Amino acid sequence: MPVQTDVLNSSREDRRPLFDGLPDLLTAQDVCDLTGASLQTVRRACAGGQIPAVRIGRRWYVPRTRFADYCEGVCHG
Repeated sequence: MPVQTDVLNSSREDRRPLFDGLPDLLTAQDVCDLTGASLQTVRRACAGGQIPAVRIGRRWYVPRTRFADYCEGVCHG
C-alpha cells in the first residue's frame, strides 16, 4: 500500500479530521492502538511528560487535541 505523503504535507487544519472519530479523552490503550507502542511505554511517556496527559485516579488520559499536537510535533520535530 502506498504511503499518503499528501497527508503529511497538508496544513494542520486539514489533518485534524484524522482525529475526529476519536473520543475527547484517549486512554493509554487508545494511544497504544494508534501508535503501536506498548502500554508500559505509553504510561511511562505520560508519567514523564513526553506525551501530554492527565492522571485521573490510577489511569492516564490524553486529550485528543493535545495528542494531535503531539503527533504533529513528532512528525515535524
